[in-house]
Amino acid sequence: MHCVVAYAVQLNTKGGADDLVYNGVVALFTADRRYANAFTEHGIQKEKGQVSVKVFTNEESLDYAVRNEKFDLLLIDGMCTNENVMSYDCRIAVLSHERYVRQEEYPSIFIYQKAEVVFRQIYELLSEKIIEDRIDCSAATDMPEIIGVYSPCFPLEREEFARAAASVLGEKEGLLFINLAEFTEADYSDDDGISELLFFIQQEGKLITYKLPALIRQTENYYSLPGVKHYQDLYSIEEEDIKRLMGQLGLVNNINKVIIDIGLTGDNSYSVMKYCGRIYMPVDLNRSLKRHEHFLHDIRLENKDDLFEKISIIELPEWWSTRKELRYNWTRTVVSA
Repeated sequence: MHCVVAYAVQLNTKGGADDLVYNGVVALFTADRRYANAFTEHGIQKEKGQVSVKVFTNEESLDYAVRNEKFDLLLIDGMCTNENVMSYDCRIAVLSHERYVRQEEYPSIFIYQKAEVVFRQIYELLSEKIIEDRIDCSAATDMPEIIGVYSPCFPLEREEFARAAASVLGEKEGLLFINLAEFTEADYSDDDGISELLFFIQQEGKLITYKLPALIRQTENYYSLPGVKHYQDLYSIEEEDIKRLMGQLGLVNNINKVIIDIGLTGDNSYSVMKYCGRIYMPVDLNRSLKRHEHFLHDIRLENKDDLFEKISIIELPEWWSTRKELRYNWTRTVVSA
């Protein structure tokens, strides 16, 4: 008598952002129960809501599930392949016991790798399918309004204003805050965010479609994409990377507005700004060295009139740094105007 093991695990996104995530359904078929348990355990502990995992160690239970459910990807242990399981009408990948395999009909993933590497390759395969399923219908999806916050001379005030604006606007509708700054007050943990996303953005294919929602976290009353783990991670970003990131924002569910804390400099900051419908530039006139005026002068000289017209100078009150609650109430009068 065969022992039947079939169980499913829903991986919930940390921070309550479940409704933003497309949960791909992955089925694993293997006779190795230890590997099945380890695979599922890693998913629960490390993958934070990116997939639903169903594991089968018996062909009869797998056969029933495949015929009655829908899987985005079926992973089959290379030791368990046979004519029947390889004929299922779903996307199949083989967990190979050999490191180098060229099998054009089915993609192969080397089974004896670190679990995070295996899952990363799974995401690559999933993202291709999700693009086929979702991009086609995304023409009806409106892009969210993108708001930039930038200051050439007040980095702390920029961040404080950006987060205050996110908190205010997030009270009424779905809002995503994106941290594109080298050094910040709020993001200094080990949460995956821009650093992890950049790895996917800079790969061939369109992995970002799948990865982006999985990195989003709940922060107060808005969603947040954490910043870089190390400031040098931003040095490799290019205009094409920014273009790909902006192009995917319309595929994130339940987001109507995006606020970007633009802590980049030079051409990269311009690359982000051109996607913004409006740009807030907070300045402290009590300490101003008029660098913001120098910046505005320069963009006029560079014939960036379209950028100039988007910018609103926000003169911060002299008590700005005293109390968070006061900042939020004051910001409400600014962004709601």
